[in-house]
Amino acid sequence: DLPADDPRRALVARLGAEWRALQPQPTNPTRAA
Repeated sequence: DLPADDPRRALVARLGAEWRALQPQPTNPTRAA
């Protein structure tokens, strides 16, 4: 895991969000939030 102040955390979070956006959307809309 990366330190809380590691700038790479922002990159990992952005890539993770983009990856999840490419996945099939969950049938439960509350899980997508």
